[in-house]
Amino acid sequence: GKEGCEINSYHNQSIIVDNIGNDLVPFAKVPNTTIVEGLYHSKYRIGAIQWHPERIGGNAELNKILIHSFISGKLFWAKRQ
Repeated sequence: GKEGCEINSYHNQSIIVDNIGNDLVPFAKVPNTTIVEGLYHSKYRIGAIQWHPERIGGNAELNKILIHSFISGKLFWAKRQ
């Protein structure tokens, strides 16, 4: 339900927007770059996100949403179709 949020990013690997496959839609990007940190499939209930819920000082609200979505099987990115 949010347009965006701020997160930390400590990853040494990434997916570049120009290199994602057909029907994959990025929903989390590093600002002012082409680096994708989260994407979903536009037809199937498939998604991926680089995320570290164990990090101290992270976004607790976002962590709860992601964990609940995973456990309940209600994929948050499926709503965007």
